[in-house]
Amino acid sequence: MIKNKKLAISGIVIIILGIVGPLFQGEWQSALLFLAVGALLLWMSRKSPKQKNKKNVEVFSFPEMDDTGHRKLANVTYALTGITHEHFGSDPQNSIPHTNEGDQVLLHADLDNLHDKHAVWVSDTSGKFLGWIPSESNEELFDRINRGETLFARVKKKYYVGVPDETEASVEELMDTSIGCIVEIARYSKAVVTK
Repeated sequence: MIKNKKLAISGIVIIILGIVGPLFQGEWQSALLFLAVGALLLWMSRKSPKQKNKKNVEVFSFPEMDDTGHRKLANVTYALTGITHEHFGSDPQNSIPHTNEGDQVLLHADLDNLHDKHAVWVSDTSGKFLGWIPSESNEELFDRINRGETLFARVKKKYYVGVPDETEASVEELMDTSIGCIVEIARYSKAVVTK
């Protein structure tokens, strides 16, 4: 199945040029080179094009279907809470700066949380704590994690807490301000898609 149409079209054009041009001029070696390059581009077109964020860092892409056959409906965003307190051996104010927009993050159910029976915490892929999903939004995520469902999430944005416009803030203001993180979680349908 072709997922990258631009690459597929480029491959087809190169193959046609390889057949029309060099073969009619009796240069079969050049024709073979064009055909090989075109075939390679067609083969590569089976992969989705990689998204890049503003800093040209690869973005974690959400699959269109989850591993249980549910179609992706939307992306939901959450501003993480608990970003100024150390949990699970890591301080979010040290962890968040090392993430990039588009980085994959992991969601974990905290079964032993005394303050919130549906607590869900977020980590980077190395397990460093970044923050909590807000308690008013975490029950469904908590249940899905406990059912063993795979949830797909990534960093959407990092920001300075309480600073409306970072471009107008002084360096001193930014140095004394906590760094927040907004994550984006893919939401999938409840019905299984059958083909």
